[in-house]
Amino acid sequence: MNDENVLFERYYDVVLRQIMWGDSCEEAIQRLEVNSVPVNLSKRIVQTAWKERVSSIRAIFWKKLILGGLLFSIGALLTIGVYHLSEGYKVWSFKALFIPLAPAAYGFWKMMEGFAGIITAGSMTGPVSDIE
Repeated sequence: MNDENVLFERYYDVVLRQIMWGDSCEEAIQRLEVNSVPVNLSKRIVQTAWKERVSSIRAIFWKKLILGGLLFSIGALLTIGVYHLSEGYKVWSFKALFIPLAPAAYGFWKMMEGFAGIITAGSMTGPVSDIE
């Protein structure tokens, strides 16, 4: 193993924690330079940690996207099922439409929240643990 890999392994966990808790890349690079880590290696460590942060954030929002898609599908199927069972809402009132549409609306909201989170994962600030 060369010295660069040893330094990478030594400082990666520290930098990863800093980045995950919301420290900026510049602060992490500066701390590494204070500890006499070469600039190129510092940038590589921070870039790898930043990629892991973004992928962690995207994993959170992928779950929301999938859950929202499932809820939306269930709500849409319920709406179609109720429509056919009630013969086009002739038996029930039109207000009965809102009961099966509620999970579809909530699912659509979660799906859009997940989609927006996946797109904007690189620009989110603060600790990853605060992202819901």
